Amino acid sequence: MAFKGRLAALYGSLDEINEKLSINDTHIVLSGGDGVVLQQRWIGSVDVDGVDLDFQGRITWRGPDTHCIDESNVIEPKLAKGLTVYVDRNSGGKSERSSGGLKGYPLVDSVVYKSYHEDGEEFRIKDFLPDSVDLGFVDWDKSKDYDISITNSTIQIVEYSRLIGNDTFTYGKLSGTDKVEAGLFYADAQDEQDINLTGVRCTWDDDDNQLEGCQKTMLFYNPAHINLADKIGDDTNQQILDIESPIGLHPKLLIDLRNQTNSGKNCKYFLYSQLPLQLFVDKFQSDPVVLFGEHDLELPDYKLKSSWGSEVLFALENDKLNEITLHSRYVEPVEGGGYLNVGFNPAVFLACDSGNDNIKQNPFYSKGLGFESFFTDDTIFKHIANKDITVPIPRPDTEVYQTVTTITSVCLIVSMIYLFRKLFGRVEPSVKSETKENSEK
Repeated sequence: MAFKGRLAALYGSLDEINEKLSINDTHIVLSGGDGVVLQQRWIGSVDVDGVDLDFQGRITWRGPDTHCIDESNVIEPKLAKGLTVYVDRNSGGKSERSSGGLKGYPLVDSVVYKSYHEDGEEFRIKDFLPDSVDLGFVDWDKSKDYDISITNSTIQIVEYSRLIGNDTFTYGKLSGTDKVEAGLFYADAQDEQDINLTGVRCTWDDDDNQLEGCQKTMLFYNPAHINLADKIGDDTNQQILDIESPIGLHPKLLIDLRNQTNSGKNCKYFLYSQLPLQLFVDKFQSDPVVLFGEHDLELPDYKLKSSWGSEVLFALENDKLNEITLHSRYVEPVEGGGYLNVGFNPAVFLACDSGNDNIKQNPFYSKGLGFESFFTDDTIFKHIANKDITVPIPRPDTEVYQTVTTITSVCLIVSMIYLFRKLFGRVEPSVKSETKENSEK
């Protein structure tokens, strides 16, 4: 399978592009700078008859280093932190024929997709790639971000990285690619509705590795994701989204929208989060718009190995302090006891109906499976706050736990024996009753 390759580099100005770009007969060489973002994209056609896909859907990876990619860049969508695999419920693939999830990993079923999520401690993205397709030309670096789409006709891999300091990046035709091009851009004009990128576009000859040349270009498109956190500021960002202290067994998220303005009559605030197995939302106590996955109220986490957790979407009230109560599960005892720290990354955003169908797709990314699919195609997402939150959950000591379990079991058995004797045992008359009966005779 041959892939088409495309590189996009986002610089701060045209002068910086001219300074950082070097050209030879076969390659271009880019130098790093402040906030330079690289996007590499590979697109390949799938021969359905010759490739048995494990699934059709989307794979995303956002590394544990949240500063790897500047979230305010205009060529990357909003990716969930860690590894997330979205399986299209309406597609075929081996996962649809298997009752054990996807390659042995448990899936959460929602109305539009099935999903699997990890927090990102392990880089297991290659476990979910098609075995029958050679993707060895991709670096698969944990420090980069990835957005992969798999359909019955194409595989698209998009990689995001930073080019900083004195680092350089060389680009040309690689083995496994039959057509490549590159674009170097800067944001000439930008607002909440439109983005205008200006720069140069370089192309290569299809028959050999020779660089044909570079010429000026311009792109104009409507973004689906807009980051407002930079405009709000870090301090205000932290004030908007926080967790109540002290953190107990029922942690409470606080979303303060009292000082936020809802810009538009067709806009509404939401909170979205993927929750680990050890935390859950009680749908009878709260009122989420969307809640899929494990939300059993009683079982401990070690009894739920067939699930990875849950995902939840809440509608928020404007001009109010919103409170969302989570609940922690009992976790498996360990020697010596202690705490199990579990983390998640909730995000607060403003979803606005734009009436513009061009929002769904632009030259750099398309809306795909994920929280975007719970909204209409013309929705613009304005991200105002997200935060890494850690909840410490007490872990019982195995020795103490065993003692408590034994005592509880003994008490339960004694209680059951006592109840059975009271309910089904032979009732004997008391001495006082017998004396009274004898006196009457």
